[in-house]
Amino acid sequence: MYCFIRTLLLVFLFSISWFGQAQSQEQVKVKLNIKPSNAIVYIDSIKIKATLDSVKLDTGQHQVRVWAPQKKLVEREVRIQPTGKQAIGVSLPPSDAYRTYRRQKANYIGQVFMTKYVFIPAAIVTAGVSTERIISLGNQMEEQRKLTEAARQEYNDARTINTTIGAVSRFEQSEAEYQKLRQNRNDWIVAMSVAVPVGIASFVLIRLGTDLVLPEYKESPLLSKTDFYLQPVPNGGAMGFCYHF
Repeated sequence: MYCFIRTLLLVFLFSISWFGQAQSQEQVKVKLNIKPSNAIVYIDSIKIKATLDSVKLDTGQHQVRVWAPQKKLVEREVRIQPTGKQAIGVSLPPSDAYRTYRRQKANYIGQVFMTKYVFIPAAIVTAGVSTERIISLGNQMEEQRKLTEAARQEYNDARTINTTIGAVSRFEQSEAEYQKLRQNRNDWIVAMSVAVPVGIASFVLIRLGTDLVLPEYKESPLLSKTDFYLQPVPNGGAMGFCYHF
């Protein structure tokens, strides 16, 4: 009798132990949403393909590590529940080093663009605008000169005091406007004569003094790139280890 009761007790304890172990080993389908698709994914110590839609994991705590070139390493603890929809979603942000590289490259492109493609066209446009302004002032001077000559002729033809006074006033105003236009045109000529050579010399000095070096980006893998990975076995629900050739 005693042996029978002891046997039943052992069977009962073994059943509880087996049931608890089975419960602890219960696997749940977990949906994966990993970006980018070339990311290296480790769940615990097992490598998972980032392109998988889902994997089966034991319930409980798991460590997820995800990394991709030019991205930050993300480490996360997840708890898989026995019921309900389970999902692991990771979207990797750019690494600080890659952000710095992008800024340096943008600065390099800007310097190349400025020194090679902006300064000379800007100088040409400036010279063209200045030349057009000088020509316009010359045309205005010619029109004003004709008005001045007409006022002078009016003064010479005056016969009365009132006519003479009016002609003198118009002549003086016309002459003052002509001299103003002339001075303005001369100022433009002097400014262009100085600005163009100085601009060209500045461009040459800047170009010679600027050491344009294309920045390089190098990084060491933060997770192993070994080709062993975990994938579903065809026509089955289990997972299998594979090697990518």
